[in-house]
Amino acid sequence: MITSITIDALETQLAELRAAEAADADARAAIITRRIEAEQAARAASFEASRPKQRGNLTIHVPAHIGLSHFYGNGGRVCVVRELDGRTVIDLFPAEFRSLLAGQHGNDWRLANPEALALLAR
Repeated sequence: MITSITIDALETQLAELRAAEAADADARAAIITRRIEAEQAARAASFEASRPKQRGNLTIHVPAHIGLSHFYGNGGRVCVVRELDGRTVIDLFPAEFRSLLAGQHGNDWRLANPEALALLAR
């Protein structure tokens, strides 16, 4: 398990072991292992931070033939498309979804989102 030791501190420890002629191979292996774990944890944390966050209260399925990567909503809010259970979805507020329904591909959005339409009808 990774503790509060930074990658730089592990590099320093590894350099000190290299400087000693009688460096224990097991000690070097342990430090290298901890360094790899720390790098992987940092990569995983940055990947999770870069994933789009849910911003609206309706999860809308994007119709398959509509190539959408971003949606510019009310007030200039940018909504990013994401993958959920193998389908492309976007998180919108009800007013934004209604604007899609009123647009050129409104029927396609209706057919792809019967659950969201039921929520709007309440």
